[in-house]
Amino acid sequence: MASGEDAADREVQFSAEALAEDAKNYHAWAHRQVFAARRGAWEEELAFVEGRLEEDLHNNSAWTQRFFVLKGRLEGRGDPGTLLAGELDYVLGKIRAAPHNAAAWRYLIGICNGRPLGGVFWRDPGRVFRFGAEVLAEWSSCVPALDGMAELYAALAGMARARGRGGRAAKAEEAAKRLWDRLEVCDPLRRRYWRERCRTLGQSCSGK
Repeated sequence: MASGEDAADREVQFSAEALAEDAKNYHAWAHRQVFAARRGAWEEELAFVEGRLEEDLHNNSAWTQRFFVLKGRLEGRGDPGTLLAGELDYVLGKIRAAPHNAAAWRYLIGICNGRPLGGVFWRDPGRVFRFGAEVLAEWSSCVPALDGMAELYAALAGMARARGRGGRAAKAEEAAKRLWDRLEVCDPLRRRYWRERCRTLGQSCSGK
């Protein structure tokens, strides 16, 4: 009778074959997560995910899997600071290659705001904010970049206000609102959504 480890290996291989046919097959990715977690071979799984992202940078399912792998690496007692630096190197490089890639921007927001990497990121967030400014200087109407940076400024405002740093919170809120104002022009189909995000920013930051 095959061991549990052998069975997990088979299922991971099975999912790889399914994803070779359809790299965005949600069910195949979900199936793979179950058995990848049982195996715990996170570096091997990371290599698999990177292969899929090399094939298609816009594969949201592969980015989701990368976040799943990141959690596994952290549970394996990986150093959060080292992992954050590596993930930032990776995702910022991919965004630079394809600035309009919404999936990569969502991944960036996830690692900056998620636990426990978010706690490490917000100690020195300057690198990402400088990067965002550089991207927007070159791609001024890039909707994923405008949205992503607005979300990060909103998060910064919330944390600053929670720590009693009203001045810094106000500046971050204004930065977020300016970006959402630009989105009303660059993404008019969602104008009402961006306007609502802008309207409710102060409420969400103050915890109301």
